[in-house]
Amino acid sequence: MDLTVDKRERLVELLASEYTVPEEYIDCVIAAVKQYATKNYSDEVIEKMVRTPQSLSKGLALLRERNGNNDLSLFRGIISEWLVCAEYNALKNKGAVIMTITNPDPSSKADLLHIINTGEGFKVVPGPDVKSGGSTYVFNQWKKIVNERYEIPMVDIDGILTTEEGLKQLTKKQRAEFDELCNQFPNKQPLDTSFDKSDINRVMADYLKFVEFDLLPSAESELSVKDINTTRIKEKLYSGTISNGKTNDWLVYINESKEILQPKTVYSEPIVEDVKVDKVPVQPKQNTNKNLQQKLKKSRGLLRFIPQHPLDGAGKILKKEGEQYESLLLKNQR
Repeated sequence: MDLTVDKRERLVELLASEYTVPEEYIDCVIAAVKQYATKNYSDEVIEKMVRTPQSLSKGLALLRERNGNNDLSLFRGIISEWLVCAEYNALKNKGAVIMTITNPDPSSKADLLHIINTGEGFKVVPGPDVKSGGSTYVFNQWKKIVNERYEIPMVDIDGILTTEEGLKQLTKKQRAEFDELCNQFPNKQPLDTSFDKSDINRVMADYLKFVEFDLLPSAESELSVKDINTTRIKEKLYSGTISNGKTNDWLVYINESKEILQPKTVYSEPIVEDVKVDKVPVQPKQNTNKNLQQKLKKSRGLLRFIPQHPLDGAGKILKKEGEQYESLLLKNQR
């Protein structure tokens, strides 16, 4: 992804704020958190979880120091979820998908949640489990999802399972098992992302330098991410010194993500020729087919998403009554 200094700066400002679920979606998000939770939460705990503003800064608690060096691996996983969330809202979501948010439940396998307009109300389906790390870890996590949590896709942040270079890191046994599972479950192949390793590392460094030194990417400084002090950052977090900037609802995150990540289209003035125009305009033929919304209103029960492509997302509403939605994600185009 082409991340200019301006885009990086806007991403830092986006990630430095906190976001709330719009009131009209609260109930469906509560239902989804309860459905996909891996812990036995009470209803009161779930509602509080959903109504509490979500912010990336909470992930700073995962910063570590190991053998005298900063260990950013766990925090890198959290910031990756927020970047993939921005990518879905800016580049992938279509049709009935209203928005994608980070899951208020940090223990859930679904790191993101898709809010859908069914035509008869709102529903939330699980988004992907966003994974990064070594080849064996990523492979085992994907295999676990395929075998145990089929409704949840997986985004492969580091390209371990989505690039030829990454697949070369697998052992012969792992590669054979990977190919077998892909053939057996063609709709569950791991998904890639428009962000590559350097993009994620760059934005992570920008964010941490902003938190630690109050520096934006455009500022000239010799300080680097190696100069941050994880202990000091966590002290600032726990003391409340770190500000989450503005408190917005998720619609702000969605709209700003589009402004930052969507390619800009340059329009030129069309060449208009001198043509004759009939005095009586031709009336367009009326479409006698019932449109999708009319069909939906007549159907009853739960609808589900049927993708046009095995890796397509929950972008099309069709299929028979009474079935659950499948969260098969949009095809990533690098």
